[in-house]
Amino acid sequence: MHPAPSSKNKYFFSETNELHDEIISLHDFVLPAATALWNFRAVIEEEFEKNSVVSVSDLAHKYNTAPGTRGSTNLITPFRTHTWEMQRDRLSEVALVNIIALYEIWCERICQIFGNSDLAIKMQFPSGVTAVNGVLFAINQLQATGSVAISNSIQPSLRQSKKYSLVSINNLLKCYRYFKELRNCLMHRGRRCDGKLWGAQSEFKPVATEAALGMKFVPEHFTALQGQEVQLSFHGVLGFTDVILRIATTIDAEIAATPEGERIVIERIRENAQIPIKADRLPNLFATIGWNGTSLTPELIDLLRTSGVVANV
Repeated sequence: MHPAPSSKNKYFFSETNELHDEIISLHDFVLPAATALWNFRAVIEEEFEKNSVVSVSDLAHKYNTAPGTRGSTNLITPFRTHTWEMQRDRLSEVALVNIIALYEIWCERICQIFGNSDLAIKMQFPSGVTAVNGVLFAINQLQATGSVAISNSIQPSLRQSKKYSLVSINNLLKCYRYFKELRNCLMHRGRRCDGKLWGAQSEFKPVATEAALGMKFVPEHFTALQGQEVQLSFHGVLGFTDVILRIATTIDAEIAATPEGERIVIERIRENAQIPIKADRLPNLFATIGWNGTSLTPELIDLLRTSGVVANV
C-alpha cells in the first residue's frame, strides 16, 4: 500500500505522519472492499437466479477481467459457499494484521532515530507503577536529554492534540496487547485462545471503558476461554486504529523536546525555506509545516540562529 502523502505534518516526526497516512490508506481499502464484497454477492446470486447451472468457467470469463489477477478464479465458492460473516471476518483479519505491523514498524523507526532500537519492543507494552519497563520507560529513556528550545515552543501545541493521551497511555497499551495477542492467535495458534490472549484480555477488561481509555468509544471486542475459537469484530478492528493513533500521538509529542527533535526542526526548516530565513517569517513557516501554535521563545530563536537557519539581526 502506498498512501498519498499528507500536505501537512500532523505530528512532529515524519514517521508518525506516515503512520497516520498508512492507517488512512488502510481504511480507504478495507471499507470499500467490504462494500464491494457485499454487493458482488448479490451479483453472483442474480447469475444463479437467471441460470441455476451457471458454471465456474462461465462466471470467470464474465467477471475475472481485472488486470494482473487470475482469470480462472472460482467465484462460486467464495460468494455462495462462504457466508458474508466469513468474508467480513477475513477482511477484519487482514486489517488487524496490517494495523499491528504498521505500529511495530513505527516503533522501530522512531527508536532508530534515537539510536536505541532495543526500546521498540517496550513501546508495545504498558508500564507498571514504577515505570521500570514498558511504554513509559521507553518515553523516559528517549527524552532523557531534553531540549528547552522545543519544550517551551513546539511541544505545548503538540500536547494540545485531541489524541494526546499520556494519562491513559497504559490503558491504551493494554488494549493494544489484547489485539496483538488476538492477531497472534489468528496467525500462529490455530485461531484459538491461548494463555497469552487470556492474560491480555484479563488485563484489558477492567480498563475497557470510555473513561479509562480516554476515548468516546471502546473498540468492540470479545472474550474467549482458553482453547475456544477467537472472534473478531470488523468495527472493533477499525476502531482499534484510533487506539494506535492515540499511542503514537502521545509518544510523538513527549519525545519531541530532545536533541534529536532539534535536528528535525532544523532539517524541516531547511527543506521548506531559503536559508537563512528571517525570524519574523517563522510563524508562517511553522504553520505551513504543520506546527501551529509554536511560540517563538528566545531559546528557540537562539537554537535556529546558532544552526544558521535563521538570519542574525
